[in-house]
Amino acid sequence: MSGGRHFALYYPVSMPTRNLSDSSAEVPPSERLLRGRACYERGEWNDAFELLALEDDARPLDLDDLHRLAWSAGLTARDEHMLAAHERLYHGYLESGRDLAAARAAFWIGFRLLARGEAARASGWLTRAQRLIELHAEDCVEQGYLLLPAAQRHINSRELEQALECAQRAGVIGARFAERDLIAFARNLQGRALLALGRVEQGLALLDESMVAVTSGELSPVVTGIVYCSSIVSCHRVFALDRVREWTVALSTWCAAHPQLGMFTGHCLVHRAEVMELAGSWAEAVDEARRAVQRCVRISNAMPRAERTICRRKFSACAASSTWRRVHTERPVAADSNHSRDSRYCVSRKATWMRPQVPAVA
Repeated sequence: MSGGRHFALYYPVSMPTRNLSDSSAEVPPSERLLRGRACYERGEWNDAFELLALEDDARPLDLDDLHRLAWSAGLTARDEHMLAAHERLYHGYLESGRDLAAARAAFWIGFRLLARGEAARASGWLTRAQRLIELHAEDCVEQGYLLLPAAQRHINSRELEQALECAQRAGVIGARFAERDLIAFARNLQGRALLALGRVEQGLALLDESMVAVTSGELSPVVTGIVYCSSIVSCHRVFALDRVREWTVALSTWCAAHPQLGMFTGHCLVHRAEVMELAGSWAEAVDEARRAVQRCVRISNAMPRAERTICRRKFSACAASSTWRRVHTERPVAADSNHSRDSRYCVSRKATWMRPQVPAVA
């Protein structure tokens, strides 16, 4: 799965069930389909989506190509297309007797729903995944994936020891099956739980370990982006600012290397704005935050509301900092005066209140 197979993670849109496993078995691939596959493998996801979608309109894609279509849609922030394709994958896997593949599809749908705050629907899809795994009745890597949302829920509920235990178990399963995405994801969750427990050095060490797999290109695109963003936000919260800067530069480089990537690029701009703000480059931070807002507006129909809010809040926070700097540059106040200290405190409090709380898997 990792090192080549990518995963879908969005909520489903109801689609008619149809048998996809043998739909194109006797038909040679068209030139358009071959081009779509080639674009997907090169990371040209926008081109891949357009070609594969046209092919799917002409005749239903088989499961492998539907998988490519789903991920091409997701990685270019076409959420609705991604959701519809992924539910089709779930039903197609079931019809072809690939229960564990269906369980994995159900897991990613549920995991994304959980990140979006749709807890009831998430529970339904995760329960579907669990039921299929139980029917399998043997050890499988999907058991490890189902521990990830459990760990996330424990973190959200401040049940940190339970979160750490779930993430550790997921990591053990990932190591047993040599599943790099699962290992990195589990290490990231372990690190976050440890940071929340106040064990900062141990937590940062685990985040660094998960980031080695990210920067080495060992992971699928979605897990790469998730671990990048989650690690940056986690380091920001404990004021590990050197790591924030280092990982933000790495994320920017990764996004730049994939110009057709739609997912994560808005977060990347937000993180870059934060780094500029921390360095005191307020005007540049405002410009970067404005770019993030503009990007949100361009893809607002596809981008979840939480992500749009993140971009807008960061722009407001950076603008507030820039305004404070301009005012106090034009009307300097003695550094040790009560007014100066109070002003800095108010701006700091405003920036803290508006600091984007990036969902761990958004």
